[in-house]
Amino acid sequence: MNVRPFERADTARLVEVLAAVFGEYGMRFDPDGFDRDVKDVPGRYAPPRGVFFTVEDEGELVGFGGADLPRDEIAEIHRLYIDPRARGRGIGALLCQTIEQWARERAQVIELWSDVRFFHAHELYSRRGYRIFGQRMLQDPDRSIELGFSRAAAGERPLRPSTLALEAAPLAGLATFEERQRAGMIAAAIMDSRTLVRAGRMEKGGHVVPSPLELFSGAREEEVSVLRALGTVTCGFERRGERVLHPLFRRQAPTV
Repeated sequence: MNVRPFERADTARLVEVLAAVFGEYGMRFDPDGFDRDVKDVPGRYAPPRGVFFTVEDEGELVGFGGADLPRDEIAEIHRLYIDPRARGRGIGALLCQTIEQWARERAQVIELWSDVRFFHAHELYSRRGYRIFGQRMLQDPDRSIELGFSRAAAGERPLRPSTLALEAAPLAGLATFEERQRAGMIAAAIMDSRTLVRAGRMEKGGHVVPSPLELFSGAREEEVSVLRALGTVTCGFERRGERVLHPLFRRQAPTV
């Protein structure tokens, strides 16, 4: 297995891998619009403030990932994707290690943002010392929700505690589109959006975000509360004391 700098000739394969991953999760991939950076990696991640790597395994391009320096003392990881057929070979960890080494010489903190549905990737980040610090909604075709992760560049000691106190907010009180979208995306992550896609939850080429009420048979909106961590990160739901959490939070053993 070999990690090397990205070459422009790798672009077609990068697009192919991202299309496969997005399709697996029922997400819309827009390489000519919102995701257009993937068609100009040498320009978007040019040194000295950027870097991008390709992983080759037995002559096949199977992984990609890069980083840049958006602010002083901050390095941000971008576009870390593995061919679904190549998972389980340690490619993600190898890419993280390579990018972190680059970042260590240039920044104090490493950050990344990842769609809430990619909880298998989140497990990798958690093992490498990353901790959740925020959540945001993108202006992409799916209005995706992402979790923000960070860690110290110099080592794997977490910047934040691994246990997160949870706050409950009534689902019926979610007034804005962004709040409802956050809740729906977390529901998709809990229920495994790939299963939903295979079950035909597609409409007009995009993933239909499920209602949180689907988690609770026979529930009414006023009976369900959204569980939040740090006051901003939606991480699960509760009905009559029954709590259903995003897989990452289950592993972090949140305190109440």
